Amino acid sequence: MNFTSIGAWLDNKIDSANRSWKGSVAQQTINNVMERSQQAAHQVADSVSISASSAKDNFQANMDAVNAKNEGKGFLKKAFDVGMSGGLVGMMMKKPEATPPPLPQTPATPPPVQQHDGWNISG
Repeated sequence: MNFTSIGAWLDNKIDSANRSWKGSVAQQTINNVMERSQQAAHQVADSVSISASSAKDNFQANMDAVNAKNEGKGFLKKAFDVGMSGGLVGMMMKKPEATPPPLPQTPATPPPVQQHDGWNISG
């Protein structure tokens, strides 16, 4: 095979793949997903207003939560959880989950012992 025939063969393969792609179910699915994502992004952009400092704080808190949840796990698991949280932009927009403050640790004290003439009369 010379370079001309290799080039023609590649062109035919690319053209064939392009024809198979156009109008295929996969292309329609991807186009539908992209259209819905674009509509959702416009709706969110119209209804959400957030300052840059709030976005930074939200992002940092959400990333800390993802890192804590995936302690010792690989990059792909963290990336999957970031994607499930709406991606990087979604993590900036989403307020972090409120964590309850830790309860104060008070030592348990036994009830006082009531005595009368050396006898324990506590309830």
